Amino acid sequence: MKWLTKIFNREVKFNDYPKNISWMLKDDLSPNIKNLKHCKEFHALIGVKQSPKWHKEGDVWNHTLAVSKEMFKLISDKSWFLTDYDKKVLMIAALCHDLGKATTTYFDKNEQDWKCKNHGYASEQITRELIFDQDINTREEICWLVRWHMSFHHILQKTHSEQFQEITRLSQGFSTVEKLLILNLADSRGTKSEDNSEDKINERLKSITELAMSNKCYIKPFECHRKSPDCNMYVMIGLPGSGKDTYIKKFLKDLPCICRDDIREEVTDGQVLGRKLMLDGQGEKAVTNIVNERIKNCCINKKDFVINQTSLKKKYRLDFKELAFKYANVNVIYVYVEAPSIQECIDRRGGGKWNDIIRRMWYCFEFPDKSECNKMIIYKQ
Repeated sequence: MKWLTKIFNREVKFNDYPKNISWMLKDDLSPNIKNLKHCKEFHALIGVKQSPKWHKEGDVWNHTLAVSKEMFKLISDKSWFLTDYDKKVLMIAALCHDLGKATTTYFDKNEQDWKCKNHGYASEQITRELIFDQDINTREEICWLVRWHMSFHHILQKTHSEQFQEITRLSQGFSTVEKLLILNLADSRGTKSEDNSEDKINERLKSITELAMSNKCYIKPFECHRKSPDCNMYVMIGLPGSGKDTYIKKFLKDLPCICRDDIREEVTDGQVLGRKLMLDGQGEKAVTNIVNERIKNCCINKKDFVINQTSLKKKYRLDFKELAFKYANVNVIYVYVEAPSIQECIDRRGGGKWNDIIRRMWYCFEFPDKSECNKMIIYKQ
């Protein structure tokens, strides 16, 4: 299917590309500019203004081309010892790293300058949607690099303790500190500003490399030695209809399961089906209290258990973790379950109102970071 739209007073034909990375690069791994220009997400970057103080190269589209050019030079440098897979992941991350600026850029009237807010998170969301059908490990490595591509810009201004916390956290993500540093390097070299000289870029590269090397987390996760856990806490994560219940029945059926939907039915004597209706404020508070009490009891009794709800927000996941650690040394295991498509989740819930609900939940989903937990299981049906 092809469709037309008018952008910048000219007709542009957009193509419906497969939801993977196959169409973005040429055989030599250089960007396929022709295809990118006919993708609405990339075309939206044309004309998006940036602060002339930090981006003398022009709009976001020009910046993206400059960064991809620098990345191509870096992956062609044999001194990095990159595999073909690494090169492909880095090139896609370079192309997608600022996709979110199309929706987050605004003009600050007080400072009389162009700014963007949380563009890393927005870029991650757009990238995940754009390459949803890519194998999930590759997809999430690219999305993680896109999400955190700005991490090294200010890390050296932090205290030694904060630097340690940040570098070790980043080392436990979906990629490596080395790859994130390469992306940051390409981004910096593709940015023209008076404060971004090659000497400053290289100095920052050297300092961050030494920081990661000294903590033994440059190309592998930081090893955190901890005593044997008292119990395992499995936190299910996924959209409604993604298959969380099916996973539990298949792999965790013998463990106590703490489920908000089931508790809603309990507190209303079966009058309210948890998956169909939320309770009022007081009712949901009562459900939360029961959830917390059951987590507490499992931890005190050192029993493995499962928390079964969508857990789409980072805050909710960390709340479970904080509560559990009050009563036991818990091994936190995230289980992310993903259906073949968002539409399948909607169909499993019967369509109707679930179409808007699930799509809104997907848009607001804060994908879990491996650094949040001790282990992460990804299960795609």
